[in-house]
Amino acid sequence: MSYFKVFLTRYLFWVSIFLLFFAAINRVSFFGFLYLIMCFGLLYRGQNMLMDHKNRRIKSWAGLRLLAWTILLVRVSVQIADCVFYTDISHETKCGLILGFNGGCNRKDYYGSPDAECPNYPNNVGLWVDVLTFAVFAIQIAIFDSQYSEMMREYLIDRSKRAGQFSAVLDEKIEQRQQNAESERERELLKLNERVRQLSSCENKVDHILYAGVRIPSNVKFMTEEQDILSEEDTTSLEVASVEPKSKSSTENTNAAGSKLSRIWNFLSFYLNDIFDWIIEWLERSSALYVDVVEDLKKQEPSEEQSGIDEYDQATTISGLASPFEEKKETQDTSGMPSEGQEAMVMAVEDSDQHLLELPVKDAGSHQTAKTAKVANSDHIKDGDIADFESELNAVAKKYSRRPMRFLKALKNSLLAHAEFVIYFLVILNVVINGSVISLGYVSLLFAWGIFCIPWPTKTFWLSMIFYSMLVLVLKYAFQFYSINYHDEDLQSQTGFSTPNILGIVYYKHSSDFFKNAVWDMLLLIALLINRGLLKQNGLWRDYSNTHSSILYRIKNDTKLFYFRLLSPNISRGATDYYVMMLFFDVLCMITIVFGVSSFGVGIAGEGVGQAATFIQNNYIPLPFVLMLLLHFVSMLVDRAIYLRRALKLKFAFQIFLLIVWHLWLLFILPSESVTRIPFTMNTAAQCLYFFKCLYFIVSALQIVSGYPMKILGYFFGRHYTTVSGILFSVYRVIPLLPELREVMDWVFTDTALSLFNWLRVQEIYAKLYLVKVRREREKDSPRELGDQQSLLIKALLGGVLLVVLVMLIWGPLLVISLINSTSVPNLPVATSISLSLEGYEVRIINFWLSFQGIVYLQPLVQITVQEESIEPLTSSEYQQLKNSFQLQVQPQLESQLSQRDFRKAIFPNESTSLWTISPPAKLLLLDSLKSVREKNTSITMQFSWNIRREPVLTTAAEEVSGSTSRVLDYQKYPSTVDNLISTLSGNKTEVSLLSLYPRLILAPATGGAENYTDLSRFFKTQVNIVCNTSLSNISSQEWWTLEMCTNPIYTGKLGPPILLIYSERIASQVFSIIAGFGIIGLYASVVLVIGRLIRNYVSSLPTELLLDEVVNPDSLLKLCSDIFVVRQSRDFQLEEILVGKLFAIFRSPEKLISITESRKSKQD
Repeated sequence: MSYFKVFLTRYLFWVSIFLLFFAAINRVSFFGFLYLIMCFGLLYRGQNMLMDHKNRRIKSWAGLRLLAWTILLVRVSVQIADCVFYTDISHETKCGLILGFNGGCNRKDYYGSPDAECPNYPNNVGLWVDVLTFAVFAIQIAIFDSQYSEMMREYLIDRSKRAGQFSAVLDEKIEQRQQNAESERERELLKLNERVRQLSSCENKVDHILYAGVRIPSNVKFMTEEQDILSEEDTTSLEVASVEPKSKSSTENTNAAGSKLSRIWNFLSFYLNDIFDWIIEWLERSSALYVDVVEDLKKQEPSEEQSGIDEYDQATTISGLASPFEEKKETQDTSGMPSEGQEAMVMAVEDSDQHLLELPVKDAGSHQTAKTAKVANSDHIKDGDIADFESELNAVAKKYSRRPMRFLKALKNSLLAHAEFVIYFLVILNVVINGSVISLGYVSLLFAWGIFCIPWPTKTFWLSMIFYSMLVLVLKYAFQFYSINYHDEDLQSQTGFSTPNILGIVYYKHSSDFFKNAVWDMLLLIALLINRGLLKQNGLWRDYSNTHSSILYRIKNDTKLFYFRLLSPNISRGATDYYVMMLFFDVLCMITIVFGVSSFGVGIAGEGVGQAATFIQNNYIPLPFVLMLLLHFVSMLVDRAIYLRRALKLKFAFQIFLLIVWHLWLLFILPSESVTRIPFTMNTAAQCLYFFKCLYFIVSALQIVSGYPMKILGYFFGRHYTTVSGILFSVYRVIPLLPELREVMDWVFTDTALSLFNWLRVQEIYAKLYLVKVRREREKDSPRELGDQQSLLIKALLGGVLLVVLVMLIWGPLLVISLINSTSVPNLPVATSISLSLEGYEVRIINFWLSFQGIVYLQPLVQITVQEESIEPLTSSEYQQLKNSFQLQVQPQLESQLSQRDFRKAIFPNESTSLWTISPPAKLLLLDSLKSVREKNTSITMQFSWNIRREPVLTTAAEEVSGSTSRVLDYQKYPSTVDNLISTLSGNKTEVSLLSLYPRLILAPATGGAENYTDLSRFFKTQVNIVCNTSLSNISSQEWWTLEMCTNPIYTGKLGPPILLIYSERIASQVFSIIAGFGIIGLYASVVLVIGRLIRNYVSSLPTELLLDEVVNPDSLLKLCSDIFVVRQSRDFQLEEILVGKLFAIFRSPEKLISITESRKSKQD
């Protein structure tokens, strides 16, 4: 059979069911509800319907076809009747027809627009969906009547009969793996005890401990003291070796330029292929058990000429990419995968010459040639075996040349082996999209039951998920009927805080919106049924419980057995370490909180994910934000503590606690009106956080199910000595305080006899030795001879980057400051106020703002305030006139700084905006004070103040700046001013002239106080007049002052409006706002001096760390550190302290350290 015929006979059935579901939810009606029930019935029967007898199948689908035809006929009849008798049908009947049968006359040219009083009046009754459903049912009946359908039926029946073979082999494999795991655990315990006994018996023999199992890389060339004096033969060989490259270099220079790019490309492609191979191997490891069972069944089944069916073809279950009736054309030899014996031989070759496989080469031919040459030169391979090894290498090359096919095959096997994880993903996605109580039933079943089942979820769990998803769809569909919801306004509410949204039974006015919501539940249901088909196909559709007659007794015993199997430490489950994955998802959650802080109700205005930068710029950290990060970090510490103690029961309790807390917080508390008022389905950051946290819950549950491994000490990166692991480990060590936090926490929660400081010393030694080992492995992979010149590529990449960094550290601050000045933005005023007062005769008013900061204002003689509309820019002529007024008196560099766009003129009205309120006794005292100034030569101070407000920006600039000037009035200098003030206060309307008190130009800096620009004001003599005005009435008298300006550098004439020129200093843009706060000196002190000092300390420490960094062979010391971990694991604390003391003794003696870590070849010499 062809692929198309397989699709028609097997998979068109599922297409028909999905079309039936679409017909049900396309228009909400009683007929649609009937379609939905039919859809559920067909889905529940699933593939079993394809295995029914031919007549039964045809009769069943003929009934469905008849029902579809009847529904189509009824709906057409209703539409015709509604169009013909439109005016005769009552309103209630008309709405009943529309809601019950989704019918009605929709011809606008007959009777105009539909009745507005009848809700959900369809613009299109959707008859085409019924016609398409009827047609698909008819096609399905025709397919069932074909001989190909009978062949498919026989195939499925045969597979169902032999489904038990898969489960039997799988159970046997699992039992064998458990036995192997138990025996491996016992062997590890025996090896541990044996190692401890050996260490205890020879605790005084340091050499025996350190030299055990040392392997020296043969191609690492380092000079020791014994190699300093070279013999004549060595000198001659070195001379010859140094001459030969010179003779070859002249011939290779012509091709050097063209080969550099190819070498770089080969280098990058090698590592990309390495990453791709790692992904493929990870997928293959995850499906190894499934593939093993399939391979065993292939060996047991009869020849294909007899059966004609490949029972366990891995491509027919879901995708249908291979025909079940097609003869198997691929064998193990042609699949690119070597057999077990061949694989062992290839692995032997790879282990002996791994560095050649890892080196980037120009092409596969050179790779194979180099490999073959190396194999031929190996000491342990005979000449007669070279051909066999070449064939094995060809198989390996063929294997790695088919990466895309291997990846697809591994991905398919992994999906088939772990189909339940697709269900888990759809469950989480359903909650993320719906975020309702009804969707929480899925995660409740998943995280409280299904994911904890050992070895996999049972039949009862899957049936519960299937029936619950059907119930959810029925409930959502039932609440789409308007007859249920029309009287309840809350049910029709579309807000995120209404009861329907919280419960998840929202009434949608449009069927398309309902389809978008229900399709996720339908996809989950289909995935559950496909998974059920896989389990039935493999004989795994079963429960693990007794068959006692009492249901309550069976439930009780099943629950006890469930938790006993889950939490019992005596059950071997193949313990696996998942802590790194849990930590990874926790870090993703913390990053989501940091960059999505505005979505978690921290009480700060603004949208988006940039609020963390806002906090830094404003030096403001909201308390809720800190509490969220702190609590999440504490939960990570608790998880680490549980991991170190291997407390399985505590881990399970902590998992349940986190599940309850996170779901309550994200789905109920966070969207409430007292926190964010943002529904969960509209809060992207909360949805991402929930998704990552659910992934954490899945991995954490896997950790609980598998149990904690026996060995959890050491670093995760320390398991491999690759370059990538070394880089990641170095990055981890650079993070401030994180390594120290881990070490202290490990010391607290690990049983040990060491003090904290000795513990830290051991861990620091182990970390340095690990990095040394990584460098040695890298030198093995890229060997070099003595005297080889460093390549230009390394110099360009490493040296060039460092050179640029150092130059930027020296000149970068100056460049940044200049960029700040050139990219600054205007900071223009939006409001300005001026006031004039006599010292000692003012009223102090405290104005409390929302920030509860008290600001003191004076009740002056004159107080005038203007807003942005009265603050105008200078025209070109005004600016030129202003420049002409002081171009001879001001320095040129000052003139160049005063840009026209930074000037503003504030035009004030003459009349004061506030009344002058003073009591009669206080006014008499003021008159007496002024008279004493005239008669007794005393003095009184007059003060002129101003306040300038700018737009609040996200920089370090102040929003408001203010300043003042004052003049001491004595009678000798200002006789006319004092006389006029006395006359005015006595009731005579006299002008008071004030000279050199009103400022000409105000400098409004970014921060600090706004000052009078003395460099300019000393050349201008300003004069203003003030007049006291009085208004009398029968009730009271009111007084206010008038301010008039007599001189103006821009306008001519007298008695003009008061004008204040403001020069507002420009501010740094938001990009440089934080840096601008440091200034030049601060930037150099914080960047150049600090970083330069760190670099200097690092370079200065290189000679002192030479003894440890240049260890030739760190394997012996790493073995000693491993022995310390071993004895600590076995709780032999006395031996632990002895070994640690010996480790410290080695590092205290340079001679002993050199002798222990030198290469074996050097010792022999």
